[in-house]
Amino acid sequence: MLMYFFVLGWGGRPERLQASFYIVFYTIVVSFPFLVYIMLFENDFTALKFSFGGVFSYYWGLFSLIVFIVKLPVYITHLWLPKAHVEAPISGSMVLAGVLLKLGGYGFLRFSFFIPFFLFKYGGYLVSIGLAGGFFRCLLCLRQVDLKAFVAYSSVCHIGFALGGLYRYSWYGMAGSVYILIAHGFCSSCLFYLLYIFYERFHTRSGLLLKGLGGMSPSVLLFWFAFSVLNMGVPPSFSFFSEISLVSGMLMGNYFVVFLVGIFLLFAGIYGIFFFVISCHGVLSLGGSLDRTKMREYLNGYGHFFPLVFIPFFTSFFF
Repeated sequence: MLMYFFVLGWGGRPERLQASFYIVFYTIVVSFPFLVYIMLFENDFTALKFSFGGVFSYYWGLFSLIVFIVKLPVYITHLWLPKAHVEAPISGSMVLAGVLLKLGGYGFLRFSFFIPFFLFKYGGYLVSIGLAGGFFRCLLCLRQVDLKAFVAYSSVCHIGFALGGLYRYSWYGMAGSVYILIAHGFCSSCLFYLLYIFYERFHTRSGLLLKGLGGMSPSVLLFWFAFSVLNMGVPPSFSFFSEISLVSGMLMGNYFVVFLVGIFLLFAGIYGIFFFVISCHGVLSLGGSLDRTKMREYLNGYGHFFPLVFIPFFTSFFF
């Protein structure tokens, strides 16, 4: 409901009504069966004891997964996310990318241990949906004009990759999924904030109009370049080590998964380069300036950049 008020109350375009409807519709449809189960089996739920017997256990497993699949969101159930990101103000986009999606991933991870029978039977489908859906979103990123929608769809790519590693039933895959969710929370939220800085100066988010930014403000464009490549997972960032852990956990003799991972990583690099090139190269066609950059904007960039780069060094030093 927090995102509903963010989008409907502070959104700047008429399409915010449709975006808020998407959020409410997806939330109510997938959460109602889960709420019914909690109300019927409140004692078992609070004691973390679930009745797995009978046909109903399969429905319970499906409902409990779909709740968090939509909140992540995974491909097929992701249609509300680009709408919410594009229509939400900057505070709503940062909260959604940095907090709410991570709560969905946390719930997905915790409840996975309570329905192992369901995941061992259908976990391969989730891996395929995550990887194939991430690949399809990579292709869609290459034809996006709105840079904010570009970052939103790249979030779906990262979430699909994390879901693929979560159900390969290895410690490296599970750890890499958690790490990539944390790294995505810092990187994606700062990309939305940088886009807000550009929108505040130039009053557009179109990649066709925001060209030639590379020569305007080197300090701001340094952050733009840094988070563009961090979104690709370049070393020695936290994203790089999380992807290494994910790949190590996923490549376990299944050649179809090897093929999907290779194609996914290839196109993830392509759309990351494309994201930076379309905005920083070319001739500037808009009036505006990035010279008067505020201190809080630099502090926000450093606050997101520091954990992504220095977490691997601190963890390697202490552990």
